[in-house]
Amino acid sequence: MICRGKHIYIHNLPPEFNSNLVARCRYGITSRLINFCPHTSNDGLGMNLDSKKQRPPRNRSGSAIAAAAAVDDAFRHGWYKTDPYMLEFIFHSRLQSYPCRTSNASMADAFFIPYYARLDALRYLYNTTQQAETHGKKLVEWLKENAGDEWRRNGGCDHFMVLGRTTSWDFDVVSDGVVESWGTGILSLPRMKNVTTVLLERKPWLENEQAVPYPTSFHPSSVLELYRWLAKVRSVERRSLFAFAGATQAHLKDSIRSRLLQQCSESVACSLINCHQRQCSTHNPKPIMNVFLRSKFCLQPRGDIPTGRLTFDGMIAGCIPVFFHEHSAYTQYTLHFPSDRKSYSVYISEEQITLGTSIEAELLKFSEDKIEQMRETIVSFIPKLLYARHSHAAGFQSVQGDAFDTTLEGVLQKVARYKEQLNLS
Repeated sequence: MICRGKHIYIHNLPPEFNSNLVARCRYGITSRLINFCPHTSNDGLGMNLDSKKQRPPRNRSGSAIAAAAAVDDAFRHGWYKTDPYMLEFIFHSRLQSYPCRTSNASMADAFFIPYYARLDALRYLYNTTQQAETHGKKLVEWLKENAGDEWRRNGGCDHFMVLGRTTSWDFDVVSDGVVESWGTGILSLPRMKNVTTVLLERKPWLENEQAVPYPTSFHPSSVLELYRWLAKVRSVERRSLFAFAGATQAHLKDSIRSRLLQQCSESVACSLINCHQRQCSTHNPKPIMNVFLRSKFCLQPRGDIPTGRLTFDGMIAGCIPVFFHEHSAYTQYTLHFPSDRKSYSVYISEEQITLGTSIEAELLKFSEDKIEQMRETIVSFIPKLLYARHSHAAGFQSVQGDAFDTTLEGVLQKVARYKEQLNLS
């Protein structure tokens, strides 16, 4: 699966486009007090999740203490306090030791632009004195002057970059040459229109955008760690029919989330995690993962945007996702999810919920055998949803590769199609 005779060349950008941005992680990019230094540990995976044993409370029973110890043990190996928006850093770190990398540009089939656009965008998004429509112009100028024939030959079609944001709307919001509100204009630059962009959420109608899984907190450093987790997913007792982790949206009084929150709170078959009560921190996945591990289905509605990390938290826990909008998954993660959506997920439209459809009644229609079959399908592609620990990632090629491997193979295939179209035109 890996490489297939294809090679990737990494442009040697000046440090102002990547490493210098990371070095300024402590309040150095914007005037706001944004400190993301802890998230840069372990090549962007974040700090190790604290799994030290705590002394159990005196009044807890022996069975409760044993259950808590078993839960803690599940998070003892391979878990980190990962910020999903460090995607650019994660990909760059992996690519530097990737077996498909070449130092000879003339041998390359694709070219990676290691620009940390999300980090650099902070100075435009949170500083009104910066002209957001100019974001990326210095990068294009550098490529034009230093990448030479590689940049001009195919009009940028054989180049790709990673954007650590949830939607390309954050980078393509120029109207008449001016950014009107939120966002920057890097993807509006003419020379960037042909570049393939890898990001957490795509515009489904744009062929050159590819959505990839949100990094979760689990990054196994060996196939053994992966198999231990998959055994846990298969064996854990799931007492809840379904679970919902989320909160209502203050600016939307009758949103899909508020309806799901109401249905879950009124059902004894649902486990509710109210994110208004600070139980949904991505930097401490234990409360959420413990609920997802013990639930058969997980509700995954859209919020301010269609996608979210909780979808992947639920799936790596073996919790069957219930989607309510096409763009939450099916039009996004085409490289990582099976084409047969019914084999691993349930779809209930937002319109059905508005008309009063009972989620519990819909999910009770699935037999235990069908639920087991769907969960096993999810388990079979969990490796493709994970970003393995960088220094040990090579071992995952024996189990179909991880999210990074899957993405790179898809990008190389996409670039090959672009080149073929150029040659035919």
